[in-house]
Amino acid sequence: MSVMQLYPLCRPRSLKGLYLELALHRQSGDIRIYANYIASLDGRISLLDAKSGEQQLPPDVANRRDWRLYQELAAQSDIMLTSARYFRQLAKGCAQDLLPVGGGEAYADLLAWRREQGMKEQPDVAVLSRSLNIPPAVLDIIGERRVLVFTGEQAA
Repeated sequence: MSVMQLYPLCRPRSLKGLYLELALHRQSGDIRIYANYIASLDGRISLLDAKSGEQQLPPDVANRRDWRLYQELAAQSDIMLTSARYFRQLAKGCAQDLLPVGGGEAYADLLAWRREQGMKEQPDVAVLSRSLNIPPAVLDIIGERRVLVFTGEQAA
């Protein structure tokens, strides 16, 4: 896959490695926190799925190119921010994917890159939520990562 770089030189570039080349992990100081926010052109960040009753990413927003770039940003982070809803969706089998950095051949280069940079294989996870309704069994899926849960004092 490739993208067209428009500035400073107009030229095709490989999508793979595009965000890794930015070396964001070297520009940010001692800790890197990555938060992902995706919206469709009409401003929606999620749609109600009639089958599951859950909010889901609009299908036209979820694509392999954006997911690859998301993975490259996540590969440069020390900790990822997510919500309790993600873990509830993961338990129901309707989450988009397991928290990056992804596995399999498509993302093996990112895991190797993290090792080369002296980073742990996976970033830790911070859960920001009004609720502590997180299925404990699903936390085991994310392995040896440290999970921090942040909530208000009025959380159920």
